[in-house]
Amino acid sequence: MAARTDLFGRRDFLRWSTLGAGGLRAGPAAKGELNCILLWLSGGMSHLDTFDMKPDAPREIRGEFRAIRSNVPGVRICEHLPRTAKIMDKVTVLRSMTSTETGHERASSYLLSGSRPRPDVEFPAMGSVVARIKGPRGAPPPYVTLPAALPGCGAGDLGRAYNPCLAPAPGREPRRVGERYGDTPTGQGALRARQLVEDGARFVTVANGWLRYDTHGDHFNTCKNTLLPEFDQAFAALVGELEERGLLETTLVMAMGEFGRTPAINEGAGRDHHAKAWSAVFAGGGMAGGRVLGATDATGTSVTELPVTPEDLMHTLYCRLGIDPRFELTTADGRRVPLVAGGRTVPALFA
Repeated sequence: MAARTDLFGRRDFLRWSTLGAGGLRAGPAAKGELNCILLWLSGGMSHLDTFDMKPDAPREIRGEFRAIRSNVPGVRICEHLPRTAKIMDKVTVLRSMTSTETGHERASSYLLSGSRPRPDVEFPAMGSVVARIKGPRGAPPPYVTLPAALPGCGAGDLGRAYNPCLAPAPGREPRRVGERYGDTPTGQGALRARQLVEDGARFVTVANGWLRYDTHGDHFNTCKNTLLPEFDQAFAALVGELEERGLLETTLVMAMGEFGRTPAINEGAGRDHHAKAWSAVFAGGGMAGGRVLGATDATGTSVTELPVTPEDLMHTLYCRLGIDPRFELTTADGRRVPLVAGGRTVPALFA
């Protein structure tokens, strides 16, 4: 797989802007429709140092961070996510994602498509499927990624017509709004995603850089000083603003990477790839907040309750979007490809 997907650029974004609704702004989703914003944590965020902490485990597993209370009784998350702790009543944490792919590109493709990579098929990412089936709704293209393209987010054998477009820089907002999100790649990407959803985009991926969460060394300093504060501010601001603008009910915010990190801390003070168990985080989109679903064992090594595979997650999300996960798409060369190769619905996610 190439290190970059062949994506559309600014010119294609402007071309898309003339399609659908006669080029007129259609605005946010109508009642019953669902937008998606994916904060893609490339490299794999550590579940043990964020949303599935193990304070009773030995230090060589639990690490350096403390768990703090959130605004949901009994739910504790990392001390370096204080803004997120204040909005946990709007958040669902799924602690039981599980996979068998431990290489970045294959794992990314697997999670973003819901289908295990095969040599004869390049499965389309969820955003490309949404673009193909739902089409444009207003000025923006239906599927946008920003600020840059990453492996796994393209249309694959569905054809480059359904690759994501790259969005121009954010339009001018009051300074206080930009400061609320933070002057970081994730913060400004989340702000732009909110703008795009308001204007009619259906699926926006905020890809904040290739493998930024791949913390094989100096893990705790990198998380404490950069990764977690950046994510915390952007995620809390995005969820908060969507709610204030009446968009949270029709916008599903997802934050996840391709896998988690190992419970054991390596000799370089880092955590390595770990696909057997990790966490994904959701808010909005009609999903109840204040919940923790699934569980891992005492060291965060294995799932012990409600295992959810990439197939299961994508199957569930397609159902929520009103897309039949059993539907087969025709590839550019005429082959039939299922949206999801297997999987089951996880009713608890949208219960």
